Amino acid sequence: MTIRAFFVMAVSISMVFCVAAGGCKGRELEKAEREARQAKATVATLELALAKHVSEISDLKAELNAVRQTRDELQERVDELLAERDNASTLVQHAEQMITQLTARANGQASTTAALQQEINELKALVAEQQTVIEELQQGAAEGRITTETPEDLGLGEETPDPNAPVEEPEDTGR
Repeated sequence: MTIRAFFVMAVSISMVFCVAAGGCKGRELEKAEREARQAKATVATLELALAKHVSEISDLKAELNAVRQTRDELQERVDELLAERDNASTLVQHAEQMITQLTARANGQASTTAALQQEINELKALVAEQQTVIEELQQGAAEGRITTETPEDLGLGEETPDPNAPVEEPEDTGR
């Protein structure tokens, strides 16, 4: 039952009551008709207000559904972003471990490189020393201080002889 029907019925009942209560006179009938018109106007106003409110409720329900759908979509996006963040965090941890391992390896290689460089420097010094000895021997041979009788080790074992010192020639035994 609508509100309008309710008011129309209420007005009709009040009119019937007036007529039945003792024969309403013209003024009372006019008053009842006026109240009936006012009631109808009120019913019409209420029906318009009701229609307006029903429309607003319908609009609000539609908006609520849109908000819920947007909320659900945002929640899905948040869940995706959280999963991406977790994956990124895992990748960062793996990268940090790799950096640590590579840093340790680089430090070890730097130490090895430094040791090899030291060994190279020592070998270069030895080569330079040997080159000097070779040059001195070549100079001594050119000056005639080294002969076929000169021992192979040239006495360079423990004590290195002075290459500029005269070499004693062995005596000729008649050969």
